[in-house]
Amino acid sequence: MNVEIASDPTKQQIAELKRGLRDYNSEFVSNESTPVRAVVNDDSDQVIAGIDSIAHWGKVHVGILWVDADHRGKGLGVRLMRWAEEQGRAIGCHAVVVDTLSFQAPGFYRKLGYTQFGATRNYEGGHGRFYFEKEI
Repeated sequence: MNVEIASDPTKQQIAELKRGLRDYNSEFVSNESTPVRAVVNDDSDQVIAGIDSIAHWGKVHVGILWVDADHRGKGLGVRLMRWAEEQGRAIGCHAVVVDTLSFQAPGFYRKLGYTQFGATRNYEGGHGRFYFEKEI
């Protein structure tokens, strides 16, 4: 067999990779997922905070939690995380999983009761990435 590694795959090839993994995974777990997303707008209808997550395999996986710098420290991040936890419970999830970089918010997640279960080190600038989970 002649194997060639192509370093510039097409969108169609990437879609085939995803389909292949999804098909394999479906032998063991469901492919069903539910978006868990919300934004907070100010009086001018500008987005000042939001969360973008996906619920699957019994857990809410937080991809993005963001609060505009002018609105940090006012409880918006806490409200959004609590909201995601509530949404997760409502659809049958048992935990929320999130990762954050060392310069972002590891202390924030600890204060909310999240437990660190892993870390990777030595990203650009010497930063680390921390992985947290909370049973809901």
